[in-house]
Amino acid sequence: MANRALPVVAEISSPTNKATLQILLRSLLGIHLGRYRDRIEVLAASVSVVKFDRYGPLLESLGERGYLAPNLQQRVGT
Repeated sequence: MANRALPVVAEISSPTNKATLQILLRSLLGIHLGRYRDRIEVLAASVSVVKFDRYGPLLESLGERGYLAPNLQQRVGT
């Protein structure tokens, strides 16, 4: 999945599929993809930001839900 998704990551402004987002983040950060669900938790309705600079991908924000109403921020993600 990562091999198919990475070539188009530059064209995607906001991936919406949770599994695809998890796989992309792990691949970009050099984390083994075999157990992609075990290493980084990405909650539903969250925003993650990866900055691409001269040193490669830099994770600036993971699972941010501050834009949601307070009662929704505390809800358990899926």
